[in-house]
Amino acid sequence: STHWLRHTHATHALEAGAAIEEVQENLGHASPATTAIYSHTGRNRRKAAVERLMEYSTAGDD
Repeated sequence: STHWLRHTHATHALEAGAAIEEVQENLGHASPATTAIYSHTGRNRRKAAVERLMEYSTAGDD
């Protein structure tokens, strides 16, 4: 469906490094908050941040 396609576009574009304002314009949203709803990157970004923190905190352990 077109709804699924819009969610997929937002998620992939943001994960590829596009600014939310660019995705907002592509989707025709009036607000970046609406674009954020279409994006499903939050969980992946949080997981990656935790993994980086764990790597950093254990880097000096031998």
